[in-house]
Amino acid sequence: MNFVLRLQAFYENYFASNATAYTEWAVLYGWLAASSLVVALTTLFFVFFRREQARAFAGLIGQHVLILGVPWFIEPVMNLMGSWL
Repeated sequence: MNFVLRLQAFYENYFASNATAYTEWAVLYGWLAASSLVVALTTLFFVFFRREQARAFAGLIGQHVLILGVPWFIEPVMNLMGSWL
Protein backbone atom coordinates (compact mmCIF):
# COMPACT_ATOMS: atom_id res chain seq x y z
CA MET A 1 0.00 0.00 0.00
CA ASN A 2 2.89 2.36 0.68
CA PHE A 3 4.01 1.90 -2.92
CA VAL A 4 0.56 2.90 -4.17
CA LEU A 5 0.44 5.91 -1.82
CA ARG A 6 3.83 7.09 -3.11
CA LEU A 7 2.65 6.66 -6.70
CA GLN A 8 -0.52 8.59 -5.97
CA ALA A 9 1.41 11.43 -4.32
CA PHE A 10 3.80 11.62 -7.27
CA TYR A 11 1.00 11.80 -9.84
CA GLU A 12 -0.98 14.25 -7.72
CA ASN A 13 1.98 16.62 -7.48
CA TYR A 14 2.72 16.18 -11.18
CA PHE A 15 -0.83 17.05 -12.18
CA ALA A 16 -1.09 19.94 -9.73
CA SER A 17 2.10 21.52 -11.05
CA ASN A 18 1.41 20.97 -14.76
CA ALA A 19 -2.34 21.55 -15.01
CA THR A 20 -2.68 24.50 -12.68
CA ALA A 21 -6.20 25.36 -13.84
CA TYR A 22 -7.42 21.99 -12.54
CA THR A 23 -5.47 21.54 -9.33
CA GLU A 24 -8.62 20.64 -7.40
CA TRP A 25 -8.78 17.43 -9.46
CA ALA A 26 -5.20 16.43 -8.63
CA VAL A 27 -6.16 13.94 -5.92
CA LEU A 28 -8.53 12.06 -8.19
CA TYR A 29 -6.04 12.12 -11.05
CA GLY A 30 -3.36 10.74 -8.74
CA TRP A 31 -5.50 7.76 -7.78
CA LEU A 32 -6.57 7.04 -11.34
CA ALA A 33 -2.98 7.24 -12.58
CA ALA A 34 -1.66 5.07 -9.74
CA SER A 35 -4.25 2.37 -10.32
CA SER A 36 -3.60 2.50 -14.06
CA LEU A 37 0.13 2.03 -13.52
CA VAL A 38 -0.45 -0.88 -11.14
CA VAL A 39 -2.67 -2.55 -13.76
CA ALA A 40 -0.11 -1.93 -16.49
CA LEU A 41 2.73 -3.40 -14.44
CA THR A 42 0.65 -6.41 -13.41
CA THR A 43 -0.43 -7.04 -16.99
CA LEU A 44 3.16 -6.73 -18.17
CA PHE A 45 4.20 -9.29 -15.57
CA PHE A 46 1.51 -11.73 -16.73
CA VAL A 47 2.32 -11.20 -20.42
CA PHE A 48 6.02 -11.72 -19.70
CA PHE A 49 5.22 -15.12 -18.20
CA ARG A 50 2.79 -15.90 -21.06
CA ARG A 51 -0.36 -15.74 -18.95
CA GLU A 52 -2.33 -13.34 -21.12
CA GLN A 53 -5.63 -14.80 -19.89
CA ALA A 54 -4.91 -13.22 -16.50
CA ARG A 55 -5.57 -9.71 -17.84
CA ALA A 56 -8.95 -9.75 -16.11
CA PHE A 57 -7.15 -10.40 -12.84
CA ALA A 58 -4.96 -7.36 -13.46
CA GLY A 59 -8.12 -5.30 -13.98
CA LEU A 60 -9.49 -6.53 -10.66
CA ILE A 61 -6.26 -5.43 -8.97
CA GLY A 62 -6.77 -1.94 -10.45
CA GLN A 63 -10.33 -1.83 -9.12
CA HIS A 64 -9.04 -2.87 -5.71
CA VAL A 65 -6.48 -0.06 -5.74
CA LEU A 66 -9.26 2.43 -6.53
CA ILE A 67 -11.40 1.08 -3.71
CA LEU A 68 -8.47 1.38 -1.32
CA GLY A 69 -8.10 5.00 -2.38
CA VAL A 70 -11.70 6.00 -1.66
CA PRO A 71 -10.97 7.30 1.87
CA TRP A 72 -8.29 9.59 0.46
CA PHE A 73 -10.18 11.06 -2.48
CA ILE A 74 -13.80 11.12 -1.34
CA GLU A 75 -13.43 14.37 0.64
CA PRO A 76 -11.74 16.35 -2.18
CA VAL A 77 -14.38 15.11 -4.64
CA MET A 78 -17.18 16.08 -2.23
CA ASN A 79 -15.63 19.54 -1.87
CA LEU A 80 -15.62 19.87 -5.65
CA MET A 81 -19.25 18.81 -5.87
CA GLY A 82 -20.17 21.25 -3.11
CA SER A 83 -18.56 24.12 -5.03
CA TRP A 84 -20.78 23.37 -8.03
CA LEU A 85 -24.01 23.63 -6.07
